[in-house]
Amino acid sequence: MESGLLFVDQHRAHTRVLYEQYIRRVDPARPMPSQRLLFPELVHFTANESTAIEGLQPQLEALGFELANLGGGEYSVVGVPPDVGGLNPAQLLHELVYAALERTGSPQADATKTLALALARSAAVVYGQALSDDEIARLLTDLFALPTPLRTPDGKLVFFLLEHHAIERNF
Repeated sequence: MESGLLFVDQHRAHTRVLYEQYIRRVDPARPMPSQRLLFPELVHFTANESTAIEGLQPQLEALGFELANLGGGEYSVVGVPPDVGGLNPAQLLHELVYAALERTGSPQADATKTLALALARSAAVVYGQALSDDEIARLLTDLFALPTPLRTPDGKLVFFLLEHHAIERNF
């Protein structure tokens, strides 16, 4: 940048961008579109997780998940949000339920924010993934278009600027 070197944690930046997209799109009255799976995936939950899933069902559907309760803690995943295509649906659902239970103790309290953050973390680019120049430019454009780009929703720093005068002081 003109004023110095900008260091960006691309995973955190992508998490921040995705989180904001999920929060804006989550409306139980108008759920996000869902990508139907060619073959439904069976997922087994413990009794505690099953109770959580039942409480989280409206938020999960609003995020684009389509689940069918088969009874006995078994669910069939019929659809997932369109931007999580490469992720394992069963593992993703377990992570979302775990995040909701761990964060709040009660799955309904702040469920939308908790699920949006967990989903954003899972769907964000992984650490060490090489991005093309176009992907980097798009990520930075999306990040700096947000009202609060500096930190992730859980308070972690996304980027920092090392100004030229700070660099020059060390040489």
